[in-house]
Amino acid sequence: MQMLSSFGRAAMLLACAAAIGCTGPTASDSGESPEAESAAGAGSAGAPSEAPAGSIAIAPSNASIGFVGSKAEGSHTGGFKEFSGYFLPPADGEPGKISLTIATPSLWSDNEKLTGHLKNPDFFDVPNHPEAMFESTEIKSSEDDAATHEVTGDLTLLGATESITFPVTISGEGDAAALAADFTFDRTKFGMDYGQGKVNNEVQVTVRVGGDAKTE
Repeated sequence: MQMLSSFGRAAMLLACAAAIGCTGPTASDSGESPEAESAAGAGSAGAPSEAPAGSIAIAPSNASIGFVGSKAEGSHTGGFKEFSGYFLPPADGEPGKISLTIATPSLWSDNEKLTGHLKNPDFFDVPNHPEAMFESTEIKSSEDDAATHEVTGDLTLLGATESITFPVTISGEGDAAALAADFTFDRTKFGMDYGQGKVNNEVQVTVRVGGDAKTE
């Protein structure tokens, strides 16, 4: 949500972030459903609210959103290829802002069958929830030496919205500003309950904006 821990689990992002409790697919999860395949062709995430002056666009060309889901037998990595938004670095007494929309059909993982399973109703339910969103409500200086700032905001996933807080590291100024966040979030708070007891509830999220950030 470093800076990414403050940014997407969100994605998370997050995300954001996101929300990817990974588990091996069952026999019935050999691939994506027709609905998921249709949603995957829907295109990139819709643009968030209009970006304020001085903000940095968040796009696959200058940012990356990844996750790690784990279970007793091991872990899987993944992320999202399509997303849009903006990052307004805090400066001159202004609080700053992060706004992000993720196109869930663009989800990828290190296993093709697993990717199909993650897109079905057990996890991201892509046909019914083609977008995940994060909107920051506060960005403040961090008291933790491991990050420069702490981000709090609303993560919307599977139609549920929860407030999350995570550390981020912001470096540079103006157009050269960059953000890095590494954090975890509880997928079950958004109704992603599949595999409890076998798949870890906590999902690790990594967000990078600017600098050397790039998508897979």
